[in-house]
Amino acid sequence: MNFQVEWVYEKGSNQVNEDAYVLDEERGVFAVIDGATGLKGLPGKLASEVLKQELMDFQGESLLQTVTRGNRLLGKKAASEMKVNEVSQIPKEHRSLCALAGIQIHESELEYVHAGDCMLFIRFGDGTIHSVTRDHVFPLDDKAIAQYMDLWKAKTGDELNISGWNKEKIDTVKQDIFREIRPTLLENRKKVNVAGGYPALDGSLEAAEFLEYGWRQLENVTEILLLSDGMQLLGVKGDFTDVWNETASYAFEYGVTKLMEKVMEQEREDYACIKYPRLKYADDKTGIFIRLVK
Repeated sequence: MNFQVEWVYEKGSNQVNEDAYVLDEERGVFAVIDGATGLKGLPGKLASEVLKQELMDFQGESLLQTVTRGNRLLGKKAASEMKVNEVSQIPKEHRSLCALAGIQIHESELEYVHAGDCMLFIRFGDGTIHSVTRDHVFPLDDKAIAQYMDLWKAKTGDELNISGWNKEKIDTVKQDIFREIRPTLLENRKKVNVAGGYPALDGSLEAAEFLEYGWRQLENVTEILLLSDGMQLLGVKGDFTDVWNETASYAFEYGVTKLMEKVMEQEREDYACIKYPRLKYADDKTGIFIRLVK
């Protein structure tokens, strides 16, 4: 099977792009990986790069075995960095971790591994779009974002009027607000790889238990889409299903380059992150759009 691939990879507002990606057309292996830095802990780039390298060194075993091996290696490297015997001795909020949506395309089937808030979609020949994965992080982020907005309203009024404010003033208020919502962010991070929380690759034994893994028939599938959460369209009303469905529809219609440009345009309109409520001005962005040529 041949592929036509469009991909994007763009740094957000932080100094380092903690996303990573894999494009191996020869073996049909593709992945988007979203690293997350521990709160005053290890950098997310550690996790995303370890998993990327394992997938690039893919030796033909199952995708699940490859990702699981990468997770074990991450645990060893994290423990070494923190000078402890094993990753379980590192508090969850200090660990380097990553979300992942990884696939291998076979002749008639799609093998996938998923964790966190990277997403995998397929589109059929009749235009129907199906979300293969579920965003487990969105509901937790939503709670922190609601707090963020309540605190903005407490400082500016319900109208959120900041006309005339310069970036320095906005930054000062945002820093104050993040100090206040830090306990919520810490609690969210502690919910990694537990029931009722969210799956992520953090080097722990539990991570392997919470991975989503499976196969999909490719009959009548014409396109495949992989996105990190920084590619979400902003301002979509509804829950995470609505947000991701609209984002995927846009990408399938216009491609991932146009989707990225649209999101970046929205970000530039809203430095304070209140018109389009979110926790980061500009997130790292990775997207892979694959057309199947049979």
